[in-house]
Amino acid sequence: MNFWTENIEIVKSISDKAERLRFLLFLLLVFSLPFDRFYSSALFLAFSFSTLLAISKQRLKQIPRQVWLFQLIYLLSLTGYYLSLHRSLAGFMLEKQATIFFIPLLLPVALRPDRDKITVLVNVLTLASFTAIVFLFIRLFMLIEGMRLPLVSTALSGVFFNHEFSRPLDIHAGYLSLYVAFSVFNVVNQFNRIKTFSARLILIVTGAVLFAGLFFLASRNTMIATLAVMLFIFPLFRIRNKRAYLAITLLSLGACFSIIRSVPYLWERFSRQLVSELKPVKNGEMLNYYTLEPRIERWKCATALVKRSPWVGYGTGDEVAMLKTQYAKRGLFISYLEEFNSHNQYLSILVKHGIAGLLIFIGAFVYYLRLAFKQRHFMYISFLLLLVIGFYTENILDSNKGILFFSIFNTFMGYAILNQVAENSRQERADEGEAS
Repeated sequence: MNFWTENIEIVKSISDKAERLRFLLFLLLVFSLPFDRFYSSALFLAFSFSTLLAISKQRLKQIPRQVWLFQLIYLLSLTGYYLSLHRSLAGFMLEKQATIFFIPLLLPVALRPDRDKITVLVNVLTLASFTAIVFLFIRLFMLIEGMRLPLVSTALSGVFFNHEFSRPLDIHAGYLSLYVAFSVFNVVNQFNRIKTFSARLILIVTGAVLFAGLFFLASRNTMIATLAVMLFIFPLFRIRNKRAYLAITLLSLGACFSIIRSVPYLWERFSRQLVSELKPVKNGEMLNYYTLEPRIERWKCATALVKRSPWVGYGTGDEVAMLKTQYAKRGLFISYLEEFNSHNQYLSILVKHGIAGLLIFIGAFVYYLRLAFKQRHFMYISFLLLLVIGFYTENILDSNKGILFFSIFNTFMGYAILNQVAENSRQERADEGEAS
């Protein structure tokens, strides 16, 4: 059985035709993630409507009692609404985060998540990421050819990296890099599992394109997270011959370093720019309108706000408004005019919900990680670590693309594990009954 036939067979194995249709709609929703938000919004509505048609008392019983743990981040935002001085902004944020509330309710009614369906789900995201990266490279090459410029030197000049690379899809490079990195984990995981030559060849080509896409997206945090997962998590769960894997990994790291070192833009971005993002502005040093202020300066503004209201914060809709008061005081003119958030999910939670909210937020992710590690589920662990590291420089759960990515995969993989645990528990009780 080849790679894609296996996925098709999993879909065909769903006996209920209506449930199979809902799963296909859900797969289309996943495939739409790297593309225009209109498609994901329309597909989510279609999936929701088809699920509502299937509601029955029996299906409602399939919603796990832990559902609130998967809605916890939305419930946190909801409590912050009542503290907010900017209710319209808070309401807009609640509207954006609505999928975090609804998907945990809709998913078990629509279909039963399990490990086989996770495989199909992640493979579809991999196909979508591959398609998006191929499209971006084709457009890049056509643009350079249209200008009659040297292909390789122009592509590597630095003009077409990061946000300029992802711009044709109208998606932030950081969020697209999350999808691509998660797809890379899937490719490596599938390569370790599948033994046929043709399937492995497809995976090698797919992985090479995705890795090239990661370099052009040039998201530092995602690259760091990818290296962390491939160096420490994957060999822990998936590799028997760890010495050989370590040798291959070190050679790959050497190749990555050589690529970064040989491309001036990448070397600048992963060396001097990375340091400058974390280096405070010196006393008396003038900030100007032509360069973005270091992230650490925005973090200092957020920290100052937290000190003034440490326990409960300022409310769901107040982060940017309160930060702007600090930006004005500190002369961070670009951050003020662009209305930047803190660019750190943990600090964002502290500003909006205080220490109490941060403890709840961290507690939720501890629960998810515990589920993943307990079942030794590599893809779930890698997904969570990708987010936990990504939170350090982005407010991922304040953006539509980040919210949908989190709500879909966290709920689906978490529920699949809960279903597996429940099934194992039932089997143990049945075995004990037979033994007695």
